[in-house]
Amino acid sequence: MRAGMESAKWSGGEAIPEAAGIHDLLKQLPSKRYPISNNGNPGGATETRFKARVTKQYLIHGSIGPSCAVAWFNDGVLTVWTHT
Repeated sequence: MRAGMESAKWSGGEAIPEAAGIHDLLKQLPSKRYPISNNGNPGGATETRFKARVTKQYLIHGSIGPSCAVAWFNDGVLTVWTHT
């Protein structure tokens, strides 16, 4: 443990965006549409239209997907890759 701690080399990642501007930032990021269905008839035009913006502040408390770590001990050097 102590040898690992003394020889560990950390690299920084990208800065976390400010929470106050996260929703505007998300609109600027690249996106891709995934149609649910291209079948059927939308039923014709209507005069009623709705427009809304609904947001929720992000809660960063844990991963939303699977997590994994891989360790490789080679020539006396331990290398660890992890999601964190």
